[in-house]
Amino acid sequence: EGSKARDLTPFDGAKAQNVITNKRFPDELLVAVNARDKAQFDMYRVQLESGAIELDTENPGGIVGWGSEDESFEVREGIRVNPDSSKTVLVRDSPKSEWRDLAVFPYGEEGGMVDFCG
Repeated sequence: EGSKARDLTPFDGAKAQNVITNKRFPDELLVAVNARDKAQFDMYRVQLESGAIELDTENPGGIVGWGSEDESFEVREGIRVNPDSSKTVLVRDSPKSEWRDLAVFPYGEEGGMVDFCG
């Protein structure tokens, strides 16, 4: 028997990107969707078995890429592109913590998180 396709991001006119999986959480995935604000991608947690989707992390502004902590599968990293085209890596200690700047990469330099374990 073949698998049946299912829309895991059923938001009218929204786009999805930045899908994150974790082998410790095989029935879940995190996906960035611009459902709330067409200019900002928030992270949603999807339960693959049921198809349930819930807002996990609201974009604090300007985040274009996301990362999760490996052990807990929590969204704890974001990459923001600044007005001068530099990039800032933001982190937080827990899902309820405030975001803070960790590093800034000037325009022309590449950088970001390789792995993240809290």
